[in-house]
Amino acid sequence: MEDTTRIEGEKAHEVFMTHRCEKELHKLLKKDSNGLGEWMNTATAELSADPTLGIGLRRGLLPGHECRAIHSKDNRYRIVYIVEEGKVLILGVGHRSNIYDDITNAYVRSQGENRKRLR
Repeated sequence: MEDTTRIEGEKAHEVFMTHRCEKELHKLLKKDSNGLGEWMNTATAELSADPTLGIGLRRGLLPGHECRAIHSKDNRYRIVYIVEEGKVLILGVGHRSNIYDDITNAYVRSQGENRKRLR
C-alpha cells in the first residue's frame, strides 16, 4: 500500500490517509472549501470512534479489501476507506462522480509499478 499520513485524534482507532489522497484533498479544498474541511474533520473523528460508520461498498474496488464510504451532508463528496487491524486507512476523498474510478485506477497503477520492480 502507499505511504500514509496519520490524522490526529485520541479515539479508539487510528485514522490514516494515503499521500495520494492527502494531495487530492488539498486540491479539493482549494477549489471548493464550502464546508469540506470541516466535514472531513468531523468525519475522521467519527471514523476514529466507529470505523463501521460508513456504508459497505458492493463494488470490488480493491481485491481482498472491504471498502466503505461516508457521504457528505450535501451528498456530493465521499470518503472511501478500509479498516485493517483496527486502523482506518482513507483511500480517497472526492466528488461522487469520479472517486470510485480514481481509487480503482490508482490501485491498478500501483500493481503495475510493483510488477515492474520485480522484473
